[in-house]
Amino acid sequence: MIRSVNVLVVTCILASWACAHAQTIPASAPASPERFDPSTYRWRNQGRDIRDPSISLPIRQNELDYYVWILKLSDEQIADMDRRYEEYLTTNFHLRAETEAAIYESSGYNDVPGLSPQESAARAFEMLEKRNRFVARLNAVDANFFDGLAAILAEPQLARLDSVRMLRKRVVASLSPCRHTAGDFDLEIYALELFRQLPDPAVTYDKCESIFDQYASRATILWERQDHAVTEARMCYVQASPNFTSAGPLVPPDQMAVINSKLKAKRTANADLEVRRAELNAEFVSKIVDAMPSEIGPQLMAAFLQHAYPPVFPNPYDCSLVIRAINQSPTIAVDRKAALEPVTARYDSEMGILNKKMVQRYLEYVDNVLHNPGQDEARRETYKYDMDVLQTQRRDLSKRTMDTLNALLLPDELDDAVLTVISEFRQTSEHHMPNDAGMQYIP
Repeated sequence: MIRSVNVLVVTCILASWACAHAQTIPASAPASPERFDPSTYRWRNQGRDIRDPSISLPIRQNELDYYVWILKLSDEQIADMDRRYEEYLTTNFHLRAETEAAIYESSGYNDVPGLSPQESAARAFEMLEKRNRFVARLNAVDANFFDGLAAILAEPQLARLDSVRMLRKRVVASLSPCRHTAGDFDLEIYALELFRQLPDPAVTYDKCESIFDQYASRATILWERQDHAVTEARMCYVQASPNFTSAGPLVPPDQMAVINSKLKAKRTANADLEVRRAELNAEFVSKIVDAMPSEIGPQLMAAFLQHAYPPVFPNPYDCSLVIRAINQSPTIAVDRKAALEPVTARYDSEMGILNKKMVQRYLEYVDNVLHNPGQDEARRETYKYDMDVLQTQRRDLSKRTMDTLNALLLPDELDDAVLTVISEFRQTSEHHMPNDAGMQYIP
């Protein structure tokens, strides 16, 4: 419970930041960087295909771009890295072809007729052990690639190689699910993808290196710990699963008690790590945004807010872009803009309060309802009702603010740019009814 409260405190601060900087945040975030192909490496569980989050895909081409920027590779070094990358891919693919069939030979353990629960669990445990050995071999292939890369680097570049290794570890570990959406987001990876919009990404990385290093050193530890916790919990669960059937346990009762105790501890540790990931991102996102160039920093904040708190952001009733257009308009008198300042300040304050309330309610729902199957439908309905009320209040606040702006501004003062933004705001807000808020975020 204490961990959840800490998340609420930090995320409420974020909600205030979002409102205070709303005029610089895009209405919608750019698409997230390409994730790994979810159709690769699946295992069978009760007749269903499930993506195995512990098995990573090979290093992608866009990851190599990050390495070039971080390490400041010369053209000659890039050519050498590309050659080593081709060798890496060959080794990686041969390893997968060699071991894939053996690993998943027993993956359909629940589909084999005539097997007892004990036999099914034994086959599942065997499959997981093989999978774990396979993952270790894949990680070794990654490590060999970076060791080879180290051989062509100068001393200043070697100092940054740890940053590259940590980045790859988080790419691999990020496949493990995180129930807190604020934690299921790597700020540095997303920021690096935004660097593509800039003429010299390497120079921008230099400016952000210090804050990236602070974030990466803590994030990598948490990501890896959770990846291990998920794997160990899965092993414990398979060992304990026959105990959930009438056929009895696979192991003696005293050993089963130990396994169940360990499973409970691993699940608790995993839940704690999920919250800590969310806390870390909430702590660092504004720091990283402030270190980034102004043309891309707000995009990172918008992407994080939308990913972390999907029922709250983007706000379809946010009229801050209209306010920004008015303040930038050359056809509106300076004294009239000054008269609007109390209106916009009040809007920022009140919208910030509503955003905080929605963030808090969403996180309470995640902790107490979404991942708690024992909760009844009444609590889900209460959540939907609360979010509908808050969304309606956001809509009404924007309507009152727009009415005030319309009353204070003269029609002939509004240039085409302002009129276009007003038209776009009306189209967006009219497509969102208040009673959609809670409904669309109930799984």
